[in-house]
Amino acid sequence: MGLLLSDFTQFPKGILTLEQIREQWKLVKEIHEEFSVPGKSLYFPFAPYGSSGWKSLRPRLAYLAIAPPSLVDVLGAIYEQHAEPSTSQPWKAFGVSTGSLPKITKAKPKPLVKYSKAKEEQNSIANSWLTSNEALVKATAEHHKLQNSLATWLKRNGFAPDSTRAMEKLIVDLKWRKGNTLCVCEVKTLGREESNQLRLGLGQVLSYRYETNKIEKIRAGTKVKAVLAIDRQPSEEILELWEGLCSELNVLLIWPGEFRRIKSFTS
Repeated sequence: MGLLLSDFTQFPKGILTLEQIREQWKLVKEIHEEFSVPGKSLYFPFAPYGSSGWKSLRPRLAYLAIAPPSLVDVLGAIYEQHAEPSTSQPWKAFGVSTGSLPKITKAKPKPLVKYSKAKEEQNSIANSWLTSNEALVKATAEHHKLQNSLATWLKRNGFAPDSTRAMEKLIVDLKWRKGNTLCVCEVKTLGREESNQLRLGLGQVLSYRYETNKIEKIRAGTKVKAVLAIDRQPSEEILELWEGLCSELNVLLIWPGEFRRIKSFTS
């Protein structure tokens, strides 16, 4: 059965995001509880979702067109909090103000995640392992030394490296932002298999760049760039091939002594 709408106010499109509304989930929850009657259905545009409840509220598509005036006031207050004064219209210009807008506190920004130094020391238990395991532990320690060295250079040159390896289920060695540019970096030690390690590293960082672009697409203007950091300059023949390949794919190939190239690549 359908319901014909009459004498209604059209809510303006594209002025609020779901994340902005979720920041004020407590107010939304209070209004929902105010109008709820035990045993009766409530026409309300939002509902709690998942284990986080109202913190992860989501639209109820069947009732999204119906909202009590007090909720419209909350949406108006959220809009005024996020609107750009010099370019945005005042809330009353949309013709949907139903009363005095409540005062709401802006959610505290999440603190920047600082770089956590990777453990460089080899585990002593490797002394009782087979040669292959010893080699793996040694390679891991060298990998961490290179990662820490690059992170130190980044911090000294005004960047803020982030070592939280999980990023929306995407694992990267290092990432950092500069303005609207986000760099994702794969760290690789070459060992004796230079070409194989370069091939692995390039494949990984291209995958990270592609997946990060999908994650970051909601952030207008974000440009994702890929960096492949290796522990030393490859042999001349291999270097010529891989520098050309990385350049063609817009991937920055660097090693200690060449970290300064990050500045021009990131700008």
